[in-house]
Amino acid sequence: MKDYPADSLGHLRELGMGLKAFCQNRDCIHSMPILDELIAAFGPNAAYINRRFPLRCRKCGSRDVITMVQSNTATGAKMVR
Repeated sequence: MKDYPADSLGHLRELGMGLKAFCQNRDCIHSMPILDELIAAFGPNAAYINRRFPLRCRKCGSRDVITMVQSNTATGAKMVR
């Protein structure tokens, strides 16, 4: 396991967690996992807490998009004590 900051995108991935984007447009409500794309764009050390990423819904084009952490998205994720 690499030594990423606790609030980083890389740390989420190392823990087997994910990050998902949700469109807030009531006519759309599209959602999709985005952790790998954010790591590719901003790097694994980028913080995700108290940060607003410049996201746009791929379905309707709205910028009213929020992100939420997903727990245990990896198969066989290890428990951290």
